[in-house]
Amino acid sequence: MCLRTDAAGVVRFQCFRDGREQVRWRLLGSNNRVLGIALRTAPDHLSALAEVDTVRKYAKETDFQLIRVGSGSWSWRLTFPASTSASGSVPVATSPRTFPRQVDARLAAERFRLRVEEADVDRVLVVFHAGRRGRAVRLSGKQPTTTEAPATPT
Repeated sequence: MCLRTDAAGVVRFQCFRDGREQVRWRLLGSNNRVLGIALRTAPDHLSALAEVDTVRKYAKETDFQLIRVGSGSWSWRLTFPASTSASGSVPVATSPRTFPRQVDARLAAERFRLRVEEADVDRVLVVFHAGRRGRAVRLSGKQPTTTEAPATPT
């Protein structure tokens, strides 16, 4: 697994905080579009990175659920089986948007599955504030430093 912080043009996992104290991850395509996003929040950045490792480990062998949402659109959801968690099956990730047809949602889920294998992991925590650009917080031991990052929330 390659750990990058200058990931333009690279499929990568990115962890972010959106103003609350909890952290989520998302998978970004090489064009910076969100391919999938965590359903659960983690209490801190390291816990979110641990969940990314679990997603990378199990996504290939896990089935995706296709879900019809109220507006007649379709979405996908990645749920880990009970064997990976003491609390039964666990919904882990979802599509970042809905699709007009079921086949489109299925294709998006397959793209997510394929990209998970090749994705790098950013060791940067992006913090979003309402009406502002993201601020990246780099992990270096236990004391993160901060730099500006041109990130936008999904």
